[in-house]
Formats: sequence, C-alpha cells, structure tokens
Amino acid sequence: MRFKVGMGLLGAAAMGLSGANAGTLKPGLWSFTTTVPGMVMPQMSPQVMAQMKAAGLSMPGGNSFSVQHCVTPAEAARDTPSVARQSDGCTEQQVSDIGGHVTVSMTCNGQMQGTGTVVMNVAPEHFDGDFSFTGIDNGRPVSQKVHLEGQYLSDTCPGN
Repeated sequence: MRFKVGMGLLGAAAMGLSGANAGTLKPGLWSFTTTVPGMVMPQMSPQVMAQMKAAGLSMPGGNSFSVQHCVTPAEAARDTPSVARQSDGCTEQQVSDIGGHVTVSMTCNGQMQGTGTVVMNVAPEHFDGDFSFTGIDNGRPVSQKVHLEGQYLSDTCPGN
C-alpha cells in the first residue's frame, strides 16, 4: 500500500507543479521524474511495461519513474501549484512562493489521513525538490520521502 499512496500523491505533486510560480515554467513538453529512496520496483511483465511506455511512463532506474507531460500555457500561468488531490481528501494548507522557492503544505482527511510538504526550486526550464508525507492509509502507517524533478524538453508537444 505504501507504493500506491506514494504514487498517487507524487503524481499529483509532479503534475500540479506545472503551475508553480506564475509565468515561470515554460509551456511545452516536460519530463517529470520521481525518485523514491529505498523503493524497489516490482518486476513487471513485458505487457505491463509496453502499456506504461504507450502511456508515456518510463522507469529509468530501480527507484525512479518518469512521465512526459505537455504543460499548457494555462497551466504555466497558474498562480500557485496544486499538489493536493481532492479525490484523496487532501487540501492545501499553505502555499509560499518566494523567488522560485515554492513550499506547499497539505492535510489529507479522507481514505488517507496525514500531512505532507513539498519544497521546490522552480526555474523556467527546470524544477527540483522534495516531497514528504506522514500519516495513515487503510489503517497502516505511511512515511514517505520523495525527490521530484522536471526538465523542459521542447516547445512542441506530441499531437500538436
């Protein structure tokens, strides 16, 4: 369950940060990489790996995964990142953005219960930072630390 909790919140964090620091991130194709220290990825069948590749998700290392995402001009223009997934009962408590240093705190009171923090450094073509979450999911304790990184790839997105 720890992996599921981490992946859900991390996906939200990585995609939500496409709006960090209004007007800072460059619209276009980005690669988002999430690294979970100490995580060992299960062996996946060739069929599952092919489905992941078709969805734009790759596994560059044993404890990392990457996905490409097209950041739209509207996403790049958002005032603050949205890292909390309301479907998980999570809400943002505090958002700070000072000179490209973004901090977001969240509280989850749904199926998952606990608190999390994202601290990122954001520039027009790159961001990196750390996410931590502590709480309970389905009655089990969860304590997760993750490194997030985003790299701008090009002005052109697939399908455009």
